Amino acid sequence: MSESIPIDEILVNDRFRKEIGDVSTLARSIEEVGLLHPVVISESRELIAGYRRIEAYRLLGRDTIPCRVVPLHDLRLGEVTENTQRKGFTVSEMVAINRTLGPGVRSEAEVRIKAGEPCGKLPQGKSRDIVGSYAGVSGRTLEKAEAIVEAAERQPDLYQSILEKVNNDTISIDRAFKIVTIKEKQQRNKENGSPPLPEGVYDVVYADPPWRYDYNGSLRGKADIHYPTLKIDEITAIPIDQHIAEDAALLLWSTNAFLETALKLIHDWGFTYKTCFVWVKDRIGVGFWLRNQHELLLLGVKGHFPSPADEDRQPSVIEAPYTEHSSKPEVVYGIIEKMWPRRRYLELYARNTHPGWASWGNEVKENLK
Repeated sequence: MSESIPIDEILVNDRFRKEIGDVSTLARSIEEVGLLHPVVISESRELIAGYRRIEAYRLLGRDTIPCRVVPLHDLRLGEVTENTQRKGFTVSEMVAINRTLGPGVRSEAEVRIKAGEPCGKLPQGKSRDIVGSYAGVSGRTLEKAEAIVEAAERQPDLYQSILEKVNNDTISIDRAFKIVTIKEKQQRNKENGSPPLPEGVYDVVYADPPWRYDYNGSLRGKADIHYPTLKIDEITAIPIDQHIAEDAALLLWSTNAFLETALKLIHDWGFTYKTCFVWVKDRIGVGFWLRNQHELLLLGVKGHFPSPADEDRQPSVIEAPYTEHSSKPEVVYGIIEKMWPRRRYLELYARNTHPGWASWGNEVKENLK
């Protein structure tokens, strides 16, 4: 049963939902077919659900609205339950839900764990998943939303625009989270500076520079959302001269788009280009001109560095599966060691350490955690 209540008598307290969107379409629908779902209020006339319907009624110039009165001890949970079935919450609203309801859910979860049984009417599962279900998302998505909002609160000049984009559905939560993560890495790298190059002199150098693309299209596939990138002059400026032997080899990864730049980098580092490997992947990627399915591993030498022995020369095609963005085939280490055994190996822009190799890069330590 519903009853008509004066709109001005309905108490609208602070609510999770801040963005109600355009209510003109809803107002036209109400005018044509009536209000299909009454507003839900508590016995003390506090609004539980139906704020958009109230605003549509105001737009129509009406003073009263049909309401269903329900006894509910937790108005905030009532709002969540009602609105989850309608317009999805924004990231900011999800985080407000988490911060309001999360402590109580976690507290009841502790009781549930100790008692070995469900806690009240809460579903079983991790606390984050329970609160996430109230916001209409998974627990992991809720964690990502929290990270985005925290970044915007901490440094609004850097992250507020990202929060606004995801709140407006311009980008997804996953994409916004990746952008925030990379920007935070870039900040840490800038604050900490590059680590010193390993001590010693090396005669085989293996490098996978984080090329920075001039990119104005879709974010899909953009390197900057996966890891911090560098301009070519920042890559060239690495002081590797004193760490490279007079006779040495360089194996340098390049995408198709950066081939010309990579060849220049080989020259700037004091090497002469000789040939290249082609890594053929097991799936097709993105590209502006072609759907790329391969990358190039360029080989340059300096001084009188020898070519491999006949029996150690390798096929120019490497067929290996693609795993994650920017990761290169593990087999390449073995190929290099086969071509030039018992050498002093140095990997630049490494993600992980490798036995018998010196590894350098801002990402190495993080990836070993």
